[in-house]
Amino acid sequence: INAEYMGMLDMSRPLGSRACVAKVHKRMVPAAAYYADAEMQSVCRALAEAFNRNNPPKRVDFVDSWVIEWAAPSGKMLVNVEPYLQGKYTKYNNNYGYVSYHERNTPQAFSHFTFDYTGGKLMVVDVQGVSDHYTDPQIHTSNGEGYGKGNLGKKGIYRFFSTHRCNSICRFLALSPRGGGRDKVSGTVAPKPENGFVNDFAVSDFIRKLQPGGKCASSEELALLGITSKQFDHLASAFRKFDPSCSGSIAGAQLTSLVKALSFEFTSENVQLLSRLAKQEHIGFGEFVCWWTGTE
Repeated sequence: INAEYMGMLDMSRPLGSRACVAKVHKRMVPAAAYYADAEMQSVCRALAEAFNRNNPPKRVDFVDSWVIEWAAPSGKMLVNVEPYLQGKYTKYNNNYGYVSYHERNTPQAFSHFTFDYTGGKLMVVDVQGVSDHYTDPQIHTSNGEGYGKGNLGKKGIYRFFSTHRCNSICRFLALSPRGGGRDKVSGTVAPKPENGFVNDFAVSDFIRKLQPGGKCASSEELALLGITSKQFDHLASAFRKFDPSCSGSIAGAQLTSLVKALSFEFTSENVQLLSRLAKQEHIGFGEFVCWWTGTE
């Protein structure tokens, strides 16, 4: 365990829901680590909402998480704070293939869903909490970048599927068959599969507004975009030549010239999309990067 937990009360919350848990890292970590934990929980909440839009037998959610600063004898310190979950706490899986003894269908199907929904870019594991109210998750990315030391990348994803048995919810969502045919037939029963899950995943929903003149995208954002920091800097540098004021956008008419300057290899699909984007009055840097990486 790399963190210490303590109880606290949030007097701004309604009576009966004031109990909270504060998490403090045992070792000195940069402030960014606290914000990264809160961001990871926020990403997981968004993926839980996507899961729920498919009307599974049981809905899931992740509790809110905040970063607060308080005065301590040794100086100011940061802590992660979230509402206290009352009830029997269970770790349903971890980041290295562990599955709890009861092997509940919903948590396992949710982890599987996050992988398929994001096109293999992300997988939420370390699913734990009270019933289907979850907290303290871990995210694996396909390139192993971002989301802390618990992100084991492709190895962690492989370990999950090495012990996963597709269940009725996986089949209801028409998720890609995994587990070598070791399907699970017990547990929560879902309706028969229809057309699969609603695939409305968009990388742009999970990244902040990117700026060509600002700092490089975070490692988490780069993992979603599927590019390295060097590639990102190359795109930003080329974009700035057409946006010298660093306003964050260029005229649609400039897009073709920008793409040619980058020696982009066109496909028929790219040409069609490029033509559509070029008709816009302005194109933002983030929109351009998502198009360039094929994640629009």
